[in-house]
Amino acid sequence: MQTSKEELQSINEEMQTINAELRKKVEEPDRANADQQNLFASTKIATLFLDGDLRVQRYTPAATEIYRLIDADLGRPITDISSRLASDELLVAVRQVLDTLSPTEREVELSDASARFIMRVRPYRTLDDVISGVVVTFVDVTDLKRAELAVRASEEQLRRTLMGAPLPVLVLDDQGRFLLANDAFHRSTGYAEADLDTFPSWAARALGDAEPAWGDLQRLLDGERQQAEGEYAVRTAGGHQRQWQVRSQSLASAGEGGRQVVTMALDVTEIRLAEATERHHQEIVRLMANALPALIAYVDAEERFEFVSEAYPRWFAIPRSEIEGQTLRQVFGVSAYAQMAGAVARVLAGEPQTFVMEAAFRAGAQTHVQCEFVPHRGHSGELQGFFSMITDVSDRIRHEASVQRRAGYKEVLAQLG
Repeated sequence: MQTSKEELQSINEEMQTINAELRKKVEEPDRANADQQNLFASTKIATLFLDGDLRVQRYTPAATEIYRLIDADLGRPITDISSRLASDELLVAVRQVLDTLSPTEREVELSDASARFIMRVRPYRTLDDVISGVVVTFVDVTDLKRAELAVRASEEQLRRTLMGAPLPVLVLDDQGRFLLANDAFHRSTGYAEADLDTFPSWAARALGDAEPAWGDLQRLLDGERQQAEGEYAVRTAGGHQRQWQVRSQSLASAGEGGRQVVTMALDVTEIRLAEATERHHQEIVRLMANALPALIAYVDAEERFEFVSEAYPRWFAIPRSEIEGQTLRQVFGVSAYAQMAGAVARVLAGEPQTFVMEAAFRAGAQTHVQCEFVPHRGHSGELQGFFSMITDVSDRIRHEASVQRRAGYKEVLAQLG
């Protein structure tokens, strides 16, 4: 009897240690998600994350300048949100991307014509290459468009406007010689006027390989195209690397000579860093969850799985793609969901939950599991969902029952003796 008590105490202590370690690991994804929310809050690029049903999953603060979004709108269809855009092109673009799985972009403007944006819509791919919605970004190109209007007005007006433009601007002649490099270009790159002879010679230093960018410009100068776009890694004179999104326009020269090209650049370094950081955080969360011998998941406020660890496909014998996006009821079944429904309601009200239940897991076998639900709040404090960890405790339950039976046998024998 004493030996059994000692064994039970040892097992309990070990379980407490394991639970403490697991709770710590669950908190780490929460912190990573908080870092991600802070990163979103710091970017000035308006970004919307929509699921396949066009429900708002996340958005950056800048998006509220285009859509009248509030925290309570998470989970609502974007069609229900009031927009400041002059035309309803977002829905058409999103449907096109979901149908073709190819990115698309178009220019949109606010209804009062106070700002114009490049709206880019891309499929949202999980790390398993599953399309779970779209990412919509609005890059403010109001100044860029105003500069383009100035180009069409007159070359002199172009020069006056572009020299004070907030974006880096270049004007090249038909031989690729620099006619103009504005102040923003010099500030951004650190190159002086003396460093700028021809575009190919400058690009060989700043881009490493001048051919792709110069090839696009040559097609403009030859009249084969009117516009060209590209994204390039630009090395500054000080050795720093910036990521530029470039748009070039072919212009007919007002005087003698051939065509000219005006090139404007938008620094998207921070956008690309934000994208890379988000992917890195997601990968960290996934790796940590997959390393645990338990069912790890994140469930949104509508009780839908946004993420599940590799243990889920093994337990339920179905692909992850058929679990993520489904509700708790759909995955666990009516009977098991009924046992956890109360705890789900409480955790979505902000109360952590820990309980043991018995349900059919692992291809229908009845299994005792311990469920731990931890609420997750966003940067502004709104409850967005919860983290779930479900551990198989069948062996522990059987051991405890065995210990109780042995204790009962000893008590009966003692009474008989």
